[in-house]
Amino acid sequence: MFEKMVVLEIADAWSGPTAGLLLSDFGAQVIKLEPPIWKRPLEVRAARRDDPVFLAANRGKKSVGLDITSPAGRVVFEDLVSKADILLCNNPPSVVKKLGLDYATLGQVNPAIICCNISGYGLEGEGVERPAYDMVIQAVAGVMSVTGGEDTDPIPAGILVADERSGIMAALAILAAYIARLSDGKGRQLDVSMAANLQFSYSREIIDYHLRGRQGAILPYEQTRKRADYASYPTRDGHLVITAGRGQDKWQALCTALGRPELGTDERFDSYEKRITPEIRKEAEAVMRPIFRTRETAEWLQALAAIGIPCARVNTLQDVAAEAEKSGMIVNFELPTGGVAQTMGSPFTPGVKETLAPPPRYGQHSESVLQELLGYEAEKIRVLAQGKAVMLEF
Repeated sequence: MFEKMVVLEIADAWSGPTAGLLLSDFGAQVIKLEPPIWKRPLEVRAARRDDPVFLAANRGKKSVGLDITSPAGRVVFEDLVSKADILLCNNPPSVVKKLGLDYATLGQVNPAIICCNISGYGLEGEGVERPAYDMVIQAVAGVMSVTGGEDTDPIPAGILVADERSGIMAALAILAAYIARLSDGKGRQLDVSMAANLQFSYSREIIDYHLRGRQGAILPYEQTRKRADYASYPTRDGHLVITAGRGQDKWQALCTALGRPELGTDERFDSYEKRITPEIRKEAEAVMRPIFRTRETAEWLQALAAIGIPCARVNTLQDVAAEAEKSGMIVNFELPTGGVAQTMGSPFTPGVKETLAPPPRYGQHSESVLQELLGYEAEKIRVLAQGKAVMLEF
């Protein structure tokens, strides 16, 4: 779909590589520019390719070992920029400025280049240099205030939502800018803030607050449960969730399925308005919880589906992997260090590459990219490698 797009990726961890992964899946040629091994002591596992984070986020990409801080390496970098469409980074503003990874700098080399940087708080403004990790951003954006229970400390989501969402939004912004460039021919700077991306999740609640003037529209999980028929319950062999509708007919059908039809007409629970009060919700849960424990999850799913109650098993990672394999989402790939592993394939079908290449070995494509994209002769590459400006396969 985007086979003509050339992306230079200077990114580590999860957010930037996730954006590059999506672009690669859509057909772009993503060239991962990796610093020398001796300049990344905290990421030796990524350099050696035994890091799950690297392996998960870098399939289908090419690896070029390049020291962009050396004079010779910088020349090679700018030659690559002159041929590229996108520069994708995830660095703090000070690093972007120090290394000249912004459009103000690289636009002088290639006016059509689209520079996208992902950082905790954006490139400009107060406090943008604060260190940012996923859990920190979840705290700043308020996510941790809505994931805990009444009797627990604030807790982060179980996956890297700030990193992943920012990577997805960066890929979307890049595609939009790339399509716009087809019309106006202009390069530009894209600034993706991880904090702003999570705050965007609250759009509905912010509108509700401004329209109704209600404080606390976003509440912790224990309060957003609202009623006993919109909650999770332990079963004999796991957990399930039920999300019945507001109507009294659904409530009565649920009570019948639970073997307690009298609760459907009990005056304590005979209206939605009553059932959403915390006291009534707890009373209903106290009755329902031991009932759900009497049968296995599969039995409840069958019984509840038969009466039209939306419900689902709370899947473990093992369950997720099994279901993903059935649906064709699991793909096998060769590890750069040898052997075979499994990961999730692309969720976008159709419109992505039919075959997904494995993550690259460090410097695996240094020679081929410099030869094919820049026209460098073998002798020139050899000299660059001797001077440690370019690193060949690790």
